[in-house]
Amino acid sequence: MTLSEQYKECISRLSASYEKHEAESISRILFCHILKCNFSELTLALNAAYSPLLIAEVEQCMQRLLNHEPVQYVTGVVYFDNLKLYVNKHVLIPRPETEELVIKINGLLKNITQPYVIDFCTGSGCMALGIKHQLKYANVVGIDISPEAIHVALENAQLNKCQIDFFVDDIFNYGNKLKVAMQNANVFVSNPPYVTIDDKELMHKNVLDYEPHLALFDYSNDSLSFYRQLATLMKQAPKLRLAAFEINEKKGKEMLELFSNQGFENCKIEKDIVGKERFIIIQCNNELTTNF
Repeated sequence: MTLSEQYKECISRLSASYEKHEAESISRILFCHILKCNFSELTLALNAAYSPLLIAEVEQCMQRLLNHEPVQYVTGVVYFDNLKLYVNKHVLIPRPETEELVIKINGLLKNITQPYVIDFCTGSGCMALGIKHQLKYANVVGIDISPEAIHVALENAQLNKCQIDFFVDDIFNYGNKLKVAMQNANVFVSNPPYVTIDDKELMHKNVLDYEPHLALFDYSNDSLSFYRQLATLMKQAPKLRLAAFEINEKKGKEMLELFSNQGFENCKIEKDIVGKERFIIIQCNNELTTNF
């Protein structure tokens, strides 16, 4: 079988589990990665001569895709806001809506002279890196409860030549290093776990079977526990001016009530590019904050 035949077969077999356009996109990503070419060069690359070993590698990767493994885990790479990032089973695959949030944050940070940003639940580090890469003068810290995730974030910082202080911590039981960072921070950002248990039944196998549940699901009754804790931490950051979080598209009203009940009045829900209520932006004032 030639590479061109393998490519067509990959699309055909993936179409049994995905919409055809998605099967085509997954196949392009895989073959461009293996053949080390871009999309515009793919047709030419597929018709070149390759060794049997490469044909076998393609087949092995195809089998992983047919088992519903996300193509980003198969290739180990994802592109986010013009950054190349490593990903594996210990971190969520960065989504386009998270990239949207980073763009919004970077626009808002231009109004802050010396941004000091904490990215809670940083995962692959995509948000922290998206901010630091665009605003090199910003001081950026990223935390996550998962040591494996922090290892990935550190690799991504090195890959993209970004100086970010990534470290392991738990926002519900945090240590002194995070306490010190919160005393200096003027911006909080986060894409915390917010998928509800009810939503779990609707998720595709490539997410449910492979992406880390620790980073996906909030098992509390109303799936707002991380945001309650973030609101608590916000009041312990005396210099805080801005908070921006990704949220469950079904929880916009509850989010506004949560932060309003905590005393944060200047809050707004913003929609993503497809019209879903995906972000909450909170302008803060120091009167709400308390020292430790």
